[in-house]
Amino acid sequence: FLDTSYHDDVMTKRVKYENDTICLVASEDEKIVELIDVEIEKKLKTLCVASSHRGAVIWNLALLPQYRRRHIALDLWKEARKKLLEKGIHYCEVWTSRMKRQSLVSITRI
Repeated sequence: FLDTSYHDDVMTKRVKYENDTICLVASEDEKIVELIDVEIEKKLKTLCVASSHRGAVIWNLALLPQYRRRHIALDLWKEARKKLLEKGIHYCEVWTSRMKRQSLVSITRI
């Protein structure tokens, strides 16, 4: 985590979202090792910028560095994706601030 651009953006409490969310965690030995927070639009263009249909935004995706390369993030994304599809959501955006200016790094039809 300290080797990312988010090293100074540590939250100690979970964010409360205005819309429906999918919030998942992965744990090992009662310790949270990863989390993903996905917020779902109630109304078109209130969260997503590039879709002609209601979508979702991944606001938080965090994984402890020592758990990298174990496919934990992929597995949690697959579960979130499944839940989005069950809700009729077929579009998701992911944002990053890793670059000099905040930019959209992934728009995906799921």
